Amino acid sequence: MELKIHIPTYKRANNCITVELLHKLGIRKDEIFLHVWDKEVEGYKRTVGEYATVLPFPFHKKTEHLNYILEHADFKNEIVLTMDDDIKRLCKFLQPTKDKPYGAVKDMQAREDFIEMIEHCTNVAEENGLIAWSIVPSTNKLFIANKTKGGLGHNSYISGALCCYRSNIVMIKDSILEDLDYVVECAVKGYDTAYIGGYCYENLMNKNDGGYQSILASEERTEQWRQMCKALSEKYMFVKYQETETTWKKWWLCKRVKEYLRLNNITEKFVDSDGSVAEKDNNGSFRPFL
Repeated sequence: MELKIHIPTYKRANNCITVELLHKLGIRKDEIFLHVWDKEVEGYKRTVGEYATVLPFPFHKKTEHLNYILEHADFKNEIVLTMDDDIKRLCKFLQPTKDKPYGAVKDMQAREDFIEMIEHCTNVAEENGLIAWSIVPSTNKLFIANKTKGGLGHNSYISGALCCYRSNIVMIKDSILEDLDYVVECAVKGYDTAYIGGYCYENLMNKNDGGYQSILASEERTEQWRQMCKALSEKYMFVKYQETETTWKKWWLCKRVKEYLRLNNITEKFVDSDGSVAEKDNNGSFRPFL
């Protein structure tokens, strides 16, 4: 299948570090697509146009870029991977050993490392019928182990900073937390989103010099995030919300997703390698979903 990496980016022509990372790993220009507001095209072409294909659009909202990507993707022949523009590390997680009981994190060094990750995750996603997958957004070894439980973290709140989509049956809402809204929408329709073990990444957190983070960094937006998570927890049994003195937290409780589906008589779905969908029979097999 053809690899296509889509990077929605905004006001970061001089600091689009994901492109620099992918170039160092040997990812080709014809595999990297920057989705850029048309008013900023020349700046991006000047700074990273040598390493990535710069695509102009009359809009700059991330959700619009993501829906464009989903609408025009050829899921039968393409691996559709989206990444934020501020990812600085891609790593392989080495399983615990006697000498390293918590495992180890090793930075990817070459194209072969990246392709190995894509092939492994694609195979796991196909075997499990995932609608979308990601790898853990942290290089903390204990965090990685908790997210993937040593293999696959079913029905996870996967981060939109790095996400591979396998179907456009569920689209992206215009939301301040589009990734949370997306995985909730997938869950209530019976689709599985998962973190796949063995790999992780690190991006620039709270670095608000331009980009989408600068839009979302205001106190007003933070309060909107809090209210959104609280409202979701009141509506869905699998979203847990708890306030603390300094911040708010949210959890994605995968064990209660299946309970929610059962109580609401919702059939689990299976996304095939070509993006088509089947629904799960009671005996565990799958039939075409019409």
